[in-house]
Amino acid sequence: VLVGQKRAEVGREGVGEHFIFAGFRSDAMDVLAASEGLVLSSIFWRGVSEDMPYCILEAMALSKPVIASQLSGITETVVNEETGLLVPPSDAPALAIAILRMYSDPGLRTRMGQAGRERFLERFETSQTARRYRQLYTEITPPPTPAKPRALIYADCPVFGGADVLTVHMLQDQRFQREFDLSYVYRYNRRFHAGLKQRLKTPAALTKVRFIERHELLETM
Repeated sequence: VLVGQKRAEVGREGVGEHFIFAGFRSDAMDVLAASEGLVLSSIFWRGVSEDMPYCILEAMALSKPVIASQLSGITETVVNEETGLLVPPSDAPALAIAILRMYSDPGLRTRMGQAGRERFLERFETSQTARRYRQLYTEITPPPTPAKPRALIYADCPVFGGADVLTVHMLQDQRFQREFDLSYVYRYNRRFHAGLKQRLKTPAALTKVRFIERHELLETM
């Protein structure tokens, strides 16, 4: 099966009976499954090369050996002399030798086809690709910061006694801020509220302080 616009050239060479110009086929995978292998004679044209031809991955998934041009994207999938044969692009004699070698050696086709399927399952199957993406994202992103223990201090009838002064110091202490998610909640008391704001000098500490009613305590915890 030959894909491309080479019908006239094949006719001039007098070998047309050896080729089938299939055109578009909706059953391409069935055609590939019924073949002995895949030949992809890509060329480097006007600075454009192959990326990663999907037909090669399909052939590998079907345990078919691959003969292809030695271009960047192709060399990432086909391992020369292991899962297929790579030849220089636009080198017709080298391509012909590779085809004849593969065609005349059924054992070689079988070994390379099986190796290609194993490589496909190991490196290119969807779940493996997703796993490697997850691994890559894990490697390039910083590890998540472990959650700090949460400490909740509740004052039912707040007054500025020793305990409340200590609480203010704890809220402002950098060591406590690093090691704990420290919150201070209290029943609302206008005088206490104003005094607490005055004692807490840094604005950041105020974000950890709020007033609640007693019935809200369980929800807060």
